[in-house]
Amino acid sequence: MPLGALDLFVQWANSQSYLTRPVRIIAGFPAGGGVDIMARLIGQWLSERLGQQFVIENRPGAGSNIGTEAVVHATPDGYTLLLAGVTNTVNATLYEKLNYDFIRDIAPVAGISLKDQVDAAGKHGALALVQGRRGDLGQSRDTAQGNR
Repeated sequence: MPLGALDLFVQWANSQSYLTRPVRIIAGFPAGGGVDIMARLIGQWLSERLGQQFVIENRPGAGSNIGTEAVVHATPDGYTLLLAGVTNTVNATLYEKLNYDFIRDIAPVAGISLKDQVDAAGKHGALALVQGRRGDLGQSRDTAQGNR
């Protein structure tokens, strides 16, 4: 997990009169999943370095839209953060009518992690991609539900 951007955030926060009360980190997914675990690790890391409590609040539902909307409607004072991800980008194009504009209403603070992602049609499609047989990608017989 590259924490360079978080290091800069810590340096900035220490130089400001910021952090006079706990900070909420909103995770748009249920407790126990990958987003929640990442939020808790980041919250602990920031708490240790900044001496202020970072509270993780899970707001699951609607593909993370409920959590995102909670952050958009929070007071814009830096005490409510969103652990955003690819889902937020997808939602901006998937849903015709959201109660917020992700690009306009959310300001990035720090990059947390980067990952390469390859989408392929089932195990045969992924195997064809890895083996460089791009012409076989459309030949996969696997389905997204159950890989029969």
